[in-house]
Amino acid sequence: MTSVEAIDSICDFCRRQICADVKLKYPKQVNDSGYEYELVTPSVHGMFAPPSKSPKSGDTVEIPSMTVQLLSGNDFPLKKETRLEFQILFVTWSPGMHGKDIFKQDETNPLLFLQWNNQEAKNYYDRAENGWRDVWNWIDKARREFGNAGSIAGMEIDPDGAGIHFEPIKEQDSLPDFYPFWMARLTFSAEAKLLRSVENVAEFL
Repeated sequence: MTSVEAIDSICDFCRRQICADVKLKYPKQVNDSGYEYELVTPSVHGMFAPPSKSPKSGDTVEIPSMTVQLLSGNDFPLKKETRLEFQILFVTWSPGMHGKDIFKQDETNPLLFLQWNNQEAKNYYDRAENGWRDVWNWIDKARREFGNAGSIAGMEIDPDGAGIHFEPIKEQDSLPDFYPFWMARLTFSAEAKLLRSVENVAEFL
């Protein structure tokens, strides 16, 4: 397996298993009265995230997004194996609580909760620091999916049992405040068959 194939395979897995059924906030505009947003499916990028675009059909959205990065690799010719170290960066945007984020109990059916959707709800906005929950709920989903996968496109995930590591993005061992953006990362090892023939990479050059 080539490095490019490995990155593309992890990206495809993330799109199918981690992002397809997830909707997160995307900022439509920023003004003094609050933030308008819409819910979008997160984008997945390989190595680097492109500049942000509007979330129209066919366009990519930089935030929310995942960026799959291959940090390092080692070939073991005697074992015919390649060891790869991956990092996935998660970025979300959430400035606080909007009216349409709130679900209220139906007056006639206590088992039914309906989205708050009147003029008062449209005007409601509570600037808060609890937006970090979005990125950590997303990380939790990724942990489960990678942990349950076992292997992806022939790559064995966590072959040594060292675990799948996750943590917030840090600067000089402290947690920076980039409100209303929230960032975390997940790292893991993968093992694949060693690439023997250069003919296999011709199509990528």
